[in-house]
Amino acid sequence: MSVGSPGALLLDVWGDQVALALGGPTDRCYLVGSGTERKNPRDVDVVLILDDDRFEAEFGIARPPFSSNRRWAAMCTAFSLWGQLVTGMPIDFKIQPQTWANEKHGGKPRHALGLYPDGVQAP
Repeated sequence: MSVGSPGALLLDVWGDQVALALGGPTDRCYLVGSGTERKNPRDVDVVLILDDDRFEAEFGIARPPFSSNRRWAAMCTAFSLWGQLVTGMPIDFKIQPQTWANEKHGGKPRHALGLYPDGVQAP
């Protein structure tokens, strides 16, 4: 992760809270995009990757453009703004279905948020 400290610590805690609030037990937030490569990215891209069934239950059929789904757009906007307040970084948060995310972005760096060396997740 290249966003620097203490940003990385704040991002871990915030990402873990988002995953707990919106996801299931195996869903996770990830730092993706330029924030994985450099300390001063234009924005900090964070995605919550949901199991396909969970995504469909929340937002309907998983097909782009996701932004045409008002519920999805409102949730992404709200969580982006919360992330900006908590971390002080220009968070761009999105929710993606797992199969789509893997097909579209497979092979690109993803840094799981909220994982700690002792194996314990954030409280």
